[in-house]
Amino acid sequence: MSATMGELWEQVDALSRSFYERVKTTSSRLAGTLAGLPRDDPRLLDWLKERVWREREGARSHAYVVVKMADVLDAHALVFLARQAMEEGMHYQYLYPCLQARGATIDGYEPKPSWRRVFKDEFDVADERDPVSLFSSFHMGGEGPASASADVYSKAFLGTAHEDISLAYQQIAPDEAGHWAAGRKALRGYLQTPQQAEQALAVLTHHGEHLFGQYHGRAAGTAD
Repeated sequence: MSATMGELWEQVDALSRSFYERVKTTSSRLAGTLAGLPRDDPRLLDWLKERVWREREGARSHAYVVVKMADVLDAHALVFLARQAMEEGMHYQYLYPCLQARGATIDGYEPKPSWRRVFKDEFDVADERDPVSLFSSFHMGGEGPASASADVYSKAFLGTAHEDISLAYQQIAPDEAGHWAAGRKALRGYLQTPQQAEQALAVLTHHGEHLFGQYHGRAAGTAD
């Protein structure tokens, strides 16, 4: 017996929430290590450079979505994504001073190849111009984990030498949670058939596992 739309949506939603919980666990483990490091420790600086770079790339990829998909998105989704592009840019603005305060910048920074692939995948999804794939990968697969890690970091550095990082993430975390919630609502509105729901589940599985691998690799010290 084929699954109903309601059952398929529950699977999509549950999988998104599972990525949130998995990333929360790995981020908590990583934060426990980072919080005790000196301000100039290379491991902390490398992590912070990666986070700053990712916020900038997030602004770039969401702005690309707005340009590429403006004529296939409904008005509400288009405005939401345009606002998200701006907020991702603000996250970059919040975090960069934390890096500069430690005597570092991202000038000449080269991220791990695995993170370059994550963002290449995002641009490729935008090129497909399909809202179901977009919200499944960017939001159910991406913003859920982003929300989880931001929530962890907003708390993990309190009372340490890195309280400025905590303050930055206290501004970022509500945005990430809002992006996840808005993307979830948008995806649900675009799912009209069981086939689309199955597509959403497949896209989320692929992109979510790929993204989780980067969080896990960073926490385990095995990211390429």
